[in-house]
Amino acid sequence: MVATAQRYEELHPEVRIIWEKRTLDEFGHKPIDELAEEYDLIDILPKAIFEAPVANSLSRLT
Repeated sequence: MVATAQRYEELHPEVRIIWEKRTLDEFGHKPIDELAEEYDLIDILPKAIFEAPVANSLSRLT
């Protein structure tokens, strides 16, 4: 994903993509609905999707 973002930025210099990594432990310290408010895109493990407190917190891309 990082390499794809870098290539996209090369082709679209007006766009800046920043990836932030978290360990599973760090991820577990913040509710998914709060993360969804902070970030435009979140890549999470499928198990975590079922832990989303409300259906409106996430939108599936696939």
